[in-house]
Amino acid sequence: GLPTLSLITTNGETYGALTYTRFKAATDLDYLPAVRSDLLSGDWVTLTNVVSVTDLGATEAVTVRDFVSTVTNATRFYQFRAKLNYP
Repeated sequence: GLPTLSLITTNGETYGALTYTRFKAATDLDYLPAVRSDLLSGDWVTLTNVVSVTDLGATEAVTVRDFVSTVTNATRFYQFRAKLNYP
């Protein structure tokens, strides 16, 4: 399915989080959840803070969270890309 956006609380701080489905056998795919504060300029920063990985058989649900809390920065834009790596 499509990635979903949620808010999660860690140590009393609230963060944006993306949950996506990763296919275990698809070793030629890179999953690239990313965030930035300005939609028109700036670099997309890959989200690497993995909150959970849930085994679903042939797939797994992966949740990654932003590194900036919603209190620190109210405006955040999220993007999800999957990249195929050709042999």
